[in-house]
Amino acid sequence: MYTSGTTGAPKGAVIAHSNLIVQNYFVHAVEWGISSDDNYLVTTPLAHRAGLARLANALSLGGTLVILKTFDPVAAVRAIEDEKITVVGMVPTVCRMMLPSIQEDPSRCASLRCIVVTGEAFPVELKRKFLSLLPHVRLVSFFAMTEAGAVTSLVHEEQFVRPESIGRPTPGVEIRIVDDRGADTLPGQPGELLVRSGEPGRFTVMRCYYDRPEETATALRDGWLHTGDIARCDELGYLYIVDRKKDMIISGGLNVYTKEVEQALLTNPGISDAAVVGIPDDVYGESVVAFVERSADSSLTIEDVIATAQGRIAGYKKPKHVFLVDDLPRNGTGKVLKHELRLRAKRLLRPSPEAAGA
Repeated sequence: MYTSGTTGAPKGAVIAHSNLIVQNYFVHAVEWGISSDDNYLVTTPLAHRAGLARLANALSLGGTLVILKTFDPVAAVRAIEDEKITVVGMVPTVCRMMLPSIQEDPSRCASLRCIVVTGEAFPVELKRKFLSLLPHVRLVSFFAMTEAGAVTSLVHEEQFVRPESIGRPTPGVEIRIVDDRGADTLPGQPGELLVRSGEPGRFTVMRCYYDRPEETATALRDGWLHTGDIARCDELGYLYIVDRKKDMIISGGLNVYTKEVEQALLTNPGISDAAVVGIPDDVYGESVVAFVERSADSSLTIEDVIATAQGRIAGYKKPKHVFLVDDLPRNGTGKVLKHELRLRAKRLLRPSPEAAGA
């Protein structure tokens, strides 16, 4: 199963049958209460783990699987109503796209009892909007990887107690957070997230990368999967994703975590979504660039975006450049392709021949 390719070329993760059975038969049944009584709706491609999970749920637990030929938010809401869907797996982008149709008539989703959300950070205001329309629905958000399945989950009752957390480790999954020397960090300190779950290919972690021995050796060391994600853990064991290791920006010798900047910008209701990247800077090493999608009917300006960051994050973390876009580039599961945005930023900020001549 191929990774999402948000940081570069997708890699083929070898997922064993035992990986699928443990995750989608045992863990999902125990942790989420999914059973043969459920009707599942697939909103992401079956070529991705989130889509395959619903298929595996139906095969292992029973129930009915409904697959859309292509994702369309209006068709998805219609399918929920017509097929009496009870469980939907989605990414935040899909949730955001479905909201207008749900707002027109929330009763069409009366059969829904549970949604499971993964794939990227789930903005708190988006959670609130969704649950205000469908207060009877239980929401589980979880952090997952193609290589490791569901690593953590945040149950419904905790969604607004620790709204920015990705939850605690799934039963049977061990985690470590380590610094650049491989030493465990103190509670609250960021470091790379490592995951272990028995022998690779047996419980939840992949067996290897397909035909990539060097990358397998880098990712799987001493039984631990090095995720490339920067996280922190509080004293109660709740985890928080700070950034992708490849996405972290170092500006003036200081670390800037892009997710922190994005979450600050998303507090503005005029911003539908935001993606932050770093590009080379002659003075500071790297500078912060924000690409922002405006909400429908919003008159948001670049000045508004900068003002939103003011006071919410430190000055060195504020975007130096802001671009308003109609749509952010995404893959099939809705994840933003930041490597494309870095290239776009470099093109847009390249000095013109006239400026160079001057």
